[in-house]
Amino acid sequence: MCGITGIISKSNEVDIKYSISKMTDKLIHRGPDGFGYYYDKNIAFGHRRLSIIDLSENGKQPMTSQCGRYTITFNGEIYNYIEIKNNLIEKGLKFKTNTDTEVLLELYAIYKEGLFQYLDGMFAFAIYDNVTKSTFCARDRFGEKPFFYTSNSEGTYFSSEMKSFWSIGIKKNPNKKRLYYYLAFEALEDPYERKSTFYEDIYELEPSYYMVLNSNGEIITKKQYWDIDLTIKNETITKEQAENRFKELLKKSVKRRLRSDVPVGTSLSGGLDSSALVYLINDLKLDGQKQLTFSARFKNHKLDESYFIDLILNDLNEIEGHSTYPTSEGFVDEIEDLFYHLEEPFGGGSIYAQWKVMQLAKNKGVTVLIDGQGADEIMGGYHGYFTAYCKELYKNDKLKYNEQITKWNKLHNLNYDLTKYDKLYTHIPKVLDFYGRKRRKYFPLDLHYLKDFNPEYLSIFKLENNPIIKNNSLKETLYNSLFKRGLHELLRHGDRNSMAFSVESRLPFLNHELIEFIFTLPNHLLINNGWTKYIMRSSLKDFLPKEIVWRKDKVGFAPPQKKWENDKRVLELKDESIAILQQENIIDKSTSFNQWNLMMAGQLYK
Repeated sequence: MCGITGIISKSNEVDIKYSISKMTDKLIHRGPDGFGYYYDKNIAFGHRRLSIIDLSENGKQPMTSQCGRYTITFNGEIYNYIEIKNNLIEKGLKFKTNTDTEVLLELYAIYKEGLFQYLDGMFAFAIYDNVTKSTFCARDRFGEKPFFYTSNSEGTYFSSEMKSFWSIGIKKNPNKKRLYYYLAFEALEDPYERKSTFYEDIYELEPSYYMVLNSNGEIITKKQYWDIDLTIKNETITKEQAENRFKELLKKSVKRRLRSDVPVGTSLSGGLDSSALVYLINDLKLDGQKQLTFSARFKNHKLDESYFIDLILNDLNEIEGHSTYPTSEGFVDEIEDLFYHLEEPFGGGSIYAQWKVMQLAKNKGVTVLIDGQGADEIMGGYHGYFTAYCKELYKNDKLKYNEQITKWNKLHNLNYDLTKYDKLYTHIPKVLDFYGRKRRKYFPLDLHYLKDFNPEYLSIFKLENNPIIKNNSLKETLYNSLFKRGLHELLRHGDRNSMAFSVESRLPFLNHELIEFIFTLPNHLLINNGWTKYIMRSSLKDFLPKEIVWRKDKVGFAPPQKKWENDKRVLELKDESIAILQQENIIDKSTSFNQWNLMMAGQLYK
């Protein structure tokens, strides 16, 4: 895990050595263990190193291939680098280091853009070809590692974080369309323009994409190299076969993500996902290894997860558990640091809880932290996915729809049913979407979430499509969570929070083989008789405590959000943000907006 930067200059007036140095210095938190640069006429690469694999100087970057043609700056981990390396050795290739960087570089030298089919990892990298003078840039399948880029008359620039651009004078102008989506719909992503950020003219390379830049920094090729095919279904698989394959793939993923030359710990919230990983790691770790876990607890808070955290720690008494206790006072003291590292708005106080967990891991000498993010988005873990499942059943199988509604309500002690609108949407989605656009066009002031915008500002954006995409099937909803809205913002939080403290976060559930398999399963193995993530619960029911496997609630690191928001200093920050947004002619009044979002939106202008 590291920080990468690059410049492709169009102008002789640009001092690329000075600029690349400033850009790279901004990423010292991502890589405190070393730095390096590469230059070739109008090209400059920078790198900040966090040593994880092969701690020697052999792992220094940027790194040049054995043939001398290719140079890479790389952020991330290739978890199956040992298997790839062994295959390349069998083909006659000899390696000089024990790094995954060299494996990735030599793999590219052989297969070029065909290398992705061999990779299990999280990555963002750029490879310069000193023959064609082109630069090949790529990002991992799910966007675990960031890759930002921007261009102006002087050149093209890329970095792991946008603050690198601002350090050399590139303008920091908020993206007003994204701001509209955020304030009106509480959307942290733009599903229609996935490359956009909250800042004008600064873009991110989309997950599962690569692009090629020519010698002037212009994009000459941009392609998606991986996707999930929703048409592939395995309706004949038995429950037992699915359980066995699920366990096999998850264990393989965990085992690969334990590869490290530095201490590895685990994030433990007390929920199903993190608990499953703790038990699997305890089973897979080497003799003599001690697993360290890191948790956030909240004193005197009804959503505190201490009971379940302690349940696991007592059951696996060889584990060494560590906890942090985030407070509203600490949150206010650190909110500016938090926004500095995250760079864009974030959804609530749980992000600060994660921040404190990463800080704790760093203080205890742990450099790699295993985390359970992604499980909910691939297996329908949130209760909202049940709505998508019900809509699909309502349209295609009314009998099963009634059965699943009944069992859901009995299990959760609810009286839930699809709304009339949801039922109608299953039959005429395009008509209702059209109606929504017309209503925003002609009667915006009748809509609660639009009425307090500045009229001139609203007139520019009110016809934009609703960024909250509705789907009538479970798999389509999961797909959109993976690629358009949901997972991506969580990965951004996880990367920036961990990297703020020079900690690498690894996510075993985001293994593409595991996800491809899950998407082929029948829906009833994902949501069944009221239980979400059914395949996971069923597969691990004899491996985990029953109180964990069959938990009905979904919490995670959930702080006392309302209490924190009412802190005097938070209210002052909110009022300051409202004044900024009014001055910028974004809003007239503030009453109809989510107050947290107003506070976050104002930070964009600082």
